[in-house]
Amino acid sequence: MSEPLFLLVRLRVPDVTALTAEETIRKRVGGGERLSGLDRLDLWEFRHREGAAFRERLESLVRDSNLFVNPNKHAYRITGDYRRGWKKGGYLVLVRGREDLEGKVAEETLARRYAIEGLEAVRYGVLWRMTLAGAAGEEGRALAESLAVTRSPEGGLLANPHIQTCEVEPALESEEGAA
Repeated sequence: MSEPLFLLVRLRVPDVTALTAEETIRKRVGGGERLSGLDRLDLWEFRHREGAAFRERLESLVRDSNLFVNPNKHAYRITGDYRRGWKKGGYLVLVRGREDLEGKVAEETLARRYAIEGLEAVRYGVLWRMTLAGAAGEEGRALAESLAVTRSPEGGLLANPHIQTCEVEPALESEEGAA
């Protein structure tokens, strides 16, 4: 059976794209005044059937190549569950293209150039972590979704539902591997 393994990649320096999106949501999106923080990461999902051997090979590949991470500008974390391990809670907004071209290219590259065994699929997405003031539980999840998904000129900024999918889940706090 196929198992997921996730690679989270973020910039080491302030992310001007995330800062611009945060400011725009606060000023122009309904409910945006309740947004207290916004972070952006690349999320790579690898489906594999090799267990620990696959993880070791992926860790080596990420460490020794520039395929997914440039060590001069990125920090990364490999995990079995991207929803866990956040210093601050909040909500995770995963935005993926309906046609995942980045994932397909990465999958083909790993299979042809690196001959990684056990790889079944690669998917790519942008993961936004939102912290909200005065909203928790289902109300917070609904607010995060309304700030993320563009459904009107005054609503949402991070996902276009015509060409992208969007999933909103709580970010689970823990100190272990915190991002």
